[in-house]
Amino acid sequence: MFRPFKKLVLLSFLLHLTLHASEAAGQDSQSPYTERIRKEFKFYPGGKIQITSGLPGNLKVVGWQRASVVLEAEKVFYHMTPEDAKQLSTQISIQVRYTQIAATVRTSGPQQQANVEINTTVYVPKDKTDLKIGVDHGDFSVDSVNGWVEATLREGSIEVKSVSGYFSLLTQQGDL
Repeated sequence: MFRPFKKLVLLSFLLHLTLHASEAAGQDSQSPYTERIRKEFKFYPGGKIQITSGLPGNLKVVGWQRASVVLEAEKVFYHMTPEDAKQLSTQISIQVRYTQIAATVRTSGPQQQANVEINTTVYVPKDKTDLKIGVDHGDFSVDSVNGWVEATLREGSIEVKSVSGYFSLLTQQGDL
């Protein structure tokens, strides 16, 4: 009869110690601050998209049955107040330049930002879209795309599903 009570007391004590230890280490329990960006533009199948990410974060490219590209990105800021995150966000850019047959997406910001990541999903015409990808820190996945795909990751894993065409995939540190 007292065993469940002892377990509950022990778990409560351990939880208290864990919370106290994280506060002492300077970590806060506040949830991450997130900003979302969405950009859509007409893009014909057969075009080429170049994506370069200089900040940590994951990149996902998905093929769909439309003659347009949609970019959905989120800037995620960890362990800082919303005010500090908004201030830092002004220094982090997601640049998108495009025509109907070529597009360039580039993320950049202050280096050595371990508390920031940009996670991006890009929807492209699945019939024929060529991709040139460069990611410094983060995972890359491509799904349902037909075309010429070159991806180079410095640190991160690569996942490929339902694709056809030419693929050159390289990661210096990560899984394929």
